[in-house]
Amino acid sequence: MIFITFADQVYIQRICAVKTFENARSVLKFNLIGKFAMSCLIFFCGLVIYATYAGCDPMALGKIKKKDGIMPYYVMDKLSLIPGLPGLFVAAIIGAALSTCCRNSLSLD
Repeated sequence: MIFITFADQVYIQRICAVKTFENARSVLKFNLIGKFAMSCLIFFCGLVIYATYAGCDPMALGKIKKKDGIMPYYVMDKLSLIPGLPGLFVAAIIGAALSTCCRNSLSLD
């Protein structure tokens, strides 16, 4: 994962855009902290979902068709008790997709 992060064109452009070597080091530090925090968040989300469905597999029960559908299924199954949370989840997914598309298209300039 580290090699993929450092070989990304957007990341290299971000490093080259700063004026000093110290600023480049700070960009590196903030990026590593962000990647580590995101990896921990994803790990713990997966751990919670695994613990929730340890005894019953939604895929074996036919509630989901692909393994990728476990997170949306979890949001609708367990977190739909909170009003507006499924909509917030969908908005976050769409926002992340738009952010990634915008970031990649701006790096082409």
